[in-house]
Amino acid sequence: MTTQSAVPAHSGSVTNPATPAPDGLSTDGHELRPDAAALDRWVEQLLTDAPAPVDMALAARFLAGAAPVGPLLLYGASSFTVTLLEELRSFPQTAGRIIGVVDRNAKSQPFFEGLSTLTPEEAVGQEATVIIAHPRHGGEMRAVLLDLGMPTARVLSLLHDPAYAAMALDELRRSLLGDPPPCDVLVFVDTNFSILEDEALVRALPTGSAVLGVHFAPWQPYRPEAGLYTAPSFPVLDLRGSLPLLLDLLARAQPRLIYLRSHFPIYPLARLLRIHAPRSRIVHEVYDFIAWQPENVVTAFNEVTPEQLALCRLAEAQTLLDSDMIVSKRGGARWRRWLTRVADSRAAERCVMAFQHAGCVPPPAPPPPRPGPLRLLYAALLPQPRHAALVPGDYDLAGMFAHLTETGPIRIDVFNSVHEGPGQDPRFAAYQERWSAGPVRYFRRLSAAELRRRMPDYDFGWMFSEPSEITVPDKAVCLSARFVGFIAGGLPVVIDDSFELMAGLVRDFQAGVVVPQGDLEALRAAMTATDMALLHAGVRRLWRHMGACNADALARIGRLLSADDMAGTVGA
Repeated sequence: MTTQSAVPAHSGSVTNPATPAPDGLSTDGHELRPDAAALDRWVEQLLTDAPAPVDMALAARFLAGAAPVGPLLLYGASSFTVTLLEELRSFPQTAGRIIGVVDRNAKSQPFFEGLSTLTPEEAVGQEATVIIAHPRHGGEMRAVLLDLGMPTARVLSLLHDPAYAAMALDELRRSLLGDPPPCDVLVFVDTNFSILEDEALVRALPTGSAVLGVHFAPWQPYRPEAGLYTAPSFPVLDLRGSLPLLLDLLARAQPRLIYLRSHFPIYPLARLLRIHAPRSRIVHEVYDFIAWQPENVVTAFNEVTPEQLALCRLAEAQTLLDSDMIVSKRGGARWRRWLTRVADSRAAERCVMAFQHAGCVPPPAPPPPRPGPLRLLYAALLPQPRHAALVPGDYDLAGMFAHLTETGPIRIDVFNSVHEGPGQDPRFAAYQERWSAGPVRYFRRLSAAELRRRMPDYDFGWMFSEPSEITVPDKAVCLSARFVGFIAGGLPVVIDDSFELMAGLVRDFQAGVVVPQGDLEALRAAMTATDMALLHAGVRRLWRHMGACNADALARIGRLLSADDMAGTVGA
């Protein structure tokens, strides 16, 4: 992602973008409209200011021969710094020179990977060179140090260093693109944020189609072994977030179909692909539409400027016109009205609803009736406590859990999907301390496969929230990963009526219980009075419906590639 300084301020068709109302307008009355010219300027500037490839092994080798003399500080207590530190310690030229890590949250994290942490203010007082190698916030980091008075010569922004960029591009062009595999279909892989499974996508393509995967996101290194989903069987090239490498690959491969995946922040890749691969059909799988999220939540969770947010929303609107097909986990009448209002009358036809990783294995057989307390499963994002206050109705669970467990025989297990390991325990210590024992227990993230294996141990999956002054329109139109996971695992859900689309499916298929938002007594009564055998049968019916929807989406993708006239793409 570009740095803040590389993003042009937008003065086009989005004014003070805000959360959309149900009719498709933003809440301030301004309409969200595509603006190809504004996005083309963004793409042009991104190409002009493109950072070097994010490859920490190459970065360490470069620094071993080119780093300034004297002590070194690494900016950012992040996974990128962990990897760079490991690489630098393998070179005698740099191993003993790293004296600490700079981070704005240094006061709450005194040490990082065995090194002392310093605030940017403290770093300025050190006689050391600060190495910046963060692909997403490098520009802001550099600006902070310079504003504090650090001499330019003591700040090395590695990913924008011309010498490093030339070395890294030359090396990766040889190793990655020297002899690229054949490619009819180029798939942007994402091991954590995807809707349709890679292997299902391959099965839907015409026989003999050559599939090549590409991983692009610079802020998420390609680590299939650490992802939520199984790595694909086709070859994958990790382009280390390099736009020049991506353009080289497009020119060499000339794919007939591109399956693009994106999640927030919505990088303008769809527009770039339409410009530089005009004869390719483009299927854009959009994980989240930020136009349906509260602005304060988006900016707090993702640290983006208002200018970046406006451009990301334009990218969302434009891809509804540029793409031959949109795959989204959203649906319903409200969603279709918005598509038509923002793009055109055919947008709803090009946008198909799919259920995230619905799976091809039937849900397990329901467990036999069992005595004892009701067992509830919460398996989803639970943000750091400092972020939870932004959407209290969704994430202020302590009061609801305490009331339910104190007034009846109920047990609740919480698996936090963003708590990835012991290294993140300090961020979630409040949850671990609050729910360390008793009727509510807290756990770090489990893989999707392991969660599915455990679901027969529970009676219901939790999809319930308290009313809040903060409205999240996306709740009404979205099919969440949590919901799909519960159904695919054979687990009925307890859901409130603010989850409009999902609650409607639960009612239609009798796959759980639907109660008014925030009504804990209605929730308790519904759970204790229901016929579990009836609900388990409904879960299996809903699972078959999910599979049929995904099969329809996959068949449409296959037909796109089978089309004889490849010149008739939407944006050509």
